[in-house]
This record gives sequence, C-alpha cells and structure tokens, in this order.
Amino acid sequence: MGTVMFDVPDDRPVQIFIGDGSLGLGSDRPRFTGEPIALPRRRRPWLTALGGAAVLAFGFVLGQHTITSHAEAEVKTATAVNPAPPATALAGKVPAALTQQLAKPPQVVPAPGHPQAAAGPAKNPFGLGD
Repeated sequence: MGTVMFDVPDDRPVQIFIGDGSLGLGSDRPRFTGEPIALPRRRRPWLTALGGAAVLAFGFVLGQHTITSHAEAEVKTATAVNPAPPATALAGKVPAALTQQLAKPPQVVPAPGHPQAAAGPAKNPFGLGD
C-alpha cells in the first residue's frame, strides 16, 4: 500500500473516493451539491429498430426521387438538343426490299487462307444431331 500526499489550499473543498471505479456504477458514488440525479435510461429495441427502418425508408424514397428527377431533366435536355424525327407513313412497317433481302440465304465468305467449304450440309461442331 502506498502513501499519497496532496497539497490542497485551505479554502477548497476536497472529496476523495476510495475503491474500484471500474464498474462504472454511478449509484455508489456520492453526489456533489447541485448535481442533478441521473435516472437510468430505458432502452426500447423495437423503437430503435423502427426509427432505423424509418430513416432507411426515407433515404430510399429521397434517392429514388433524386434519381428520377435527374433522369427526367436529362431526357428533356436530350430531346431539346436532338429532337425525334417526324413520324412517317412507314412507321411500324418493314420495307419490301428488306423483306426480300432477309428471305435470301446468307452468302458465307471464308476467311483468307481457308478453303471454300462444300455446299453440302455441315457437321454440327458441337456433336449434336439435328
């Protein structure tokens, strides 16, 4: 056990606590005059969870609103700079020349240095039967 000496002026009040204060319990220490009484705080986990969920939902809604408002502004800017072409009578119809071109089988040109393939049916490269 050691000895501690304090040099304290006579006009100052001194309060000395002896013991282990590592438990952090405030009820076993004396209060100073004028110090308010600290009541224990009741925690409600469901209320905390509800508040956290509300904050997350608010952030999600705010983010969605911000994203959609920016997207609408970009669309308005893009349409002002590049207006859509005028609608024509052919809108939604396939021209006859394209239909004829799609009806013909494609012409396959081999890569340079490879021989021309035979005109017969080719073997399936995956080994599957037709």
